[in-house]
Amino acid sequence: MVVNMPRGGFYVTLRCNLKCKLCAAHAPYYKDPWHPSMDDLCRQVDRFFELVSFIGHFSITGGEPLLRSDLNIFVNRLHRYAGQIGTLELFTNGSLLPSDSLLEAFQTYPGNVKFVVDDYGPELSKNAQGCVDKVKAYLQEADYELRDYYSDHMHCDGWVDWKVGRTGSKTIEEIRETFRKCSLPQKLDFVSCVNNGIIYPCPQTRRCIELGLIPFDPKEAVDLFDRTYSDEEIQRRIIDRYSLPYLRACQFCDGQCDDSQRFRPAEQLA
Repeated sequence: MVVNMPRGGFYVTLRCNLKCKLCAAHAPYYKDPWHPSMDDLCRQVDRFFELVSFIGHFSITGGEPLLRSDLNIFVNRLHRYAGQIGTLELFTNGSLLPSDSLLEAFQTYPGNVKFVVDDYGPELSKNAQGCVDKVKAYLQEADYELRDYYSDHMHCDGWVDWKVGRTGSKTIEEIRETFRKCSLPQKLDFVSCVNNGIIYPCPQTRRCIELGLIPFDPKEAVDLFDRTYSDEEIQRRIIDRYSLPYLRACQFCDGQCDDSQRFRPAEQLA
């Protein structure tokens, strides 16, 4: 079965060196953030590409991915799947410089590469421009985006408060409306990141399951290693998610909508 995904990727860690109040990945709220071994990450990505024929945008994200000193091993693993990836992307908060070994792994990657560097200002993202400069020095053919989250002209006008777990009691019409307006399923074709071998349609679904607000629904969150299903059944569920009318998490989340109130990004928790 041919399974094409417009975008998605892997959390390589949920550890982060910032403590952002409205973090979409909820990284600061874990007492023991998920940080798998590199062997486990490689096992997961091998399984992912057994099932997924092609993905347009494959993102390496977190947490803060550059906290992994062994991230070059993961990128080198992705070399074998370059024919199944449109663009390989890495997202970073601009606080750290990528290592030489990581950039060398990207340098030899046989496909399109993009670095997305978020700039939260000189106190938090002190290496944002340095990161871009180093990427440009190593990877002359790579694309990059320096996202301004600091000036009066911020990317997407700032962050939103997802209100996960602080909203609820919605009618089915209100749940559908949240889904219809949210940029994650609509403009971004979901943000289907793999965490611990499970493809979640969005980070808020993962968080709602962790908090016990919703049950694990195999029609929404696809466990790549669930051997009670055949590979074809798992592939069918990956495809079918794109036609869902809403997600269970929409009852407990306000989404990221065009009319959502915006907040200054990266406000640090005490």
